[in-house]
Amino acid sequence: MRKADDYIFGSLYMNIGIIYENYKQFEKAIEYYKKGFEFDLQPDTYIRAISNLASCYNLMEDYENSELNYLYAISESEKYFGKNNFLTSNMYINYGIFCDNLGKPDEALKYLQDSYSINTKIKGLSESFLANNLTQLGIHYSRRKNYPVALEYFQLALISVIETFHEGDIYKNPGYQELYVDLSLFNTLYSKIPNFI
Repeated sequence: MRKADDYIFGSLYMNIGIIYENYKQFEKAIEYYKKGFEFDLQPDTYIRAISNLASCYNLMEDYENSELNYLYAISESEKYFGKNNFLTSNMYINYGIFCDNLGKPDEALKYLQDSYSINTKIKGLSESFLANNLTQLGIHYSRRKNYPVALEYFQLALISVIETFHEGDIYKNPGYQELYVDLSLFNTLYSKIPNFI
């Protein structure tokens, strides 16, 4: 039986870990994440914390521990929530980006595509999540210098996130009146630019 104090104290340690991670004090962040694991956490908090731990190891360039934790987060998310769940999809995209950064393109593509496939099936999911998936796929292809495919994904991301923009032509972007502050939109536009250079 889950004790209320466990959840509160465990979450507190996780939040302190996030603060240290945001201030790039990764060793302290890892210390607090590990302290949080000593408590009986809610499954989603537990899985996110494993992923945060992986992120810290990645930023410290400890890729072996990072990969172990990303894969463990995926395994735990699939165990608790199944494969067709938003949290599992989020773990897939995190690991896909990790693989892409390490030069494992085939593995990266598999996880990025799996994440996108899951998110297209989730009703009510914000379009910015789909745009993020499409942008990450565009970045993946851009890194491989497959610019035409990258630009198609970036264009789909723009169409996905902007309700009034339906232009499939990669040379067209939304007008200023269609823009609003959205980090997914900014990331997509920023990632699209170098593909024309």
